[in-house]
This record gives sequence, structure tokens and C-alpha cells, in this order.
Amino acid sequence: MKNFINLIVAAMLSTALLIVSAKADERELIEMPDDVRVKFLTQMRGMLESVDGMLLALSEGDYDQVSKIADIELGFKHRKWQKMIDDGSSEDEVQAKINAMREELAKPKKGYKKKKNSKSMSRFMPANARAMGRQMHLAASKLSVAAQNTEENPDTAKFQELLAGVQEITAVCTACHSVYKVR
Repeated sequence: MKNFINLIVAAMLSTALLIVSAKADERELIEMPDDVRVKFLTQMRGMLESVDGMLLALSEGDYDQVSKIADIELGFKHRKWQKMIDDGSSEDEVQAKINAMREELAKPKKGYKKKKNSKSMSRFMPANARAMGRQMHLAASKLSVAAQNTEENPDTAKFQELLAGVQEITAVCTACHSVYKVR
């Protein structure tokens, strides 16, 4: 099953690359300093690897791993969670922080405000690109919760819900990459 999924993903990516290379690149350029651009592109490749890891975990029925990847590698504040783990925090401590953040995110907001003097890469992004990033992180958080609520041997409907959650993440990635480029 894993090899079949890898083959399908490789075929889809190859087809997408052929289509993109055949057209003039009319995407909006996001300009960044070289050091930020390198870090940003490395992070984007890491996110693609995370999606691949989630698909592998799904194919193996490891829903806890799907949830962990969604939260710690793709969710809101994912770099903070990874730093906590690297610094020795337990999975339970990290999960408690993630749950508290989810409660905070559930509260109504008046919109996204750019932080002054932010060192985040998002300071270079147009508002629409930041909104797409937020949607991707939200989709990852939603998938994590769905995976946490999945029991061993889920029925077809539950498995389809999980796959739809991964697709929601990749749809945002595809939309953003079709509108923007970074050089």
C-alpha cells in the first residue's frame, strides 16, 4: 500500500511539474532577503515531507502519528512545539500547550494583525499569502483532532474524513504555490 501511495504521489508531482514548466510563470513574486528565502524554502520542503509522513502514517493505521505530525510539524506554532520537544518537554506537556492554544484560537477574532518588529517570515508575505498560511495551519489542527478521535480499524467514513483532512492541507498548499513564487 505504501509503495502504491508513493507511486501515485510521484506521478502527480511529475505531472504538475510538467504543466507548470510548460506555462509562463505569472505567479506573484514575494521578495525576501536571501537568508530568509533559504529558510522559507527549506520550511516549505519540510512541510511537504510532513504531508508525506502523514500519508505513510495513515497507510499504516498510525493515527497518533498523523495527529503528532499535523500539530508539531504543520499546525499553528509548530516551530514552538518542536523547540519544546528539543528542549526536553514531554509529549503531554506539549499537547497541553497545543490544547490551550486551540481554545484560544476558537475565540472570535477581529482579523489578522501584523506584529510590529516581528521576526517571522510572514512579515514579507502579502496579506492573502498569510491568510492561506493560516488556513493551512487550521486544516492541520483540524486533522490532528480528527486523528486523535480515530479508533483502531476505523470505518470507511472515518478514514475518508482523515484523507479529506490531508487533502484540505494540500489544497491550500497548491493554491498558494499557484499564486505566489519566491526567489
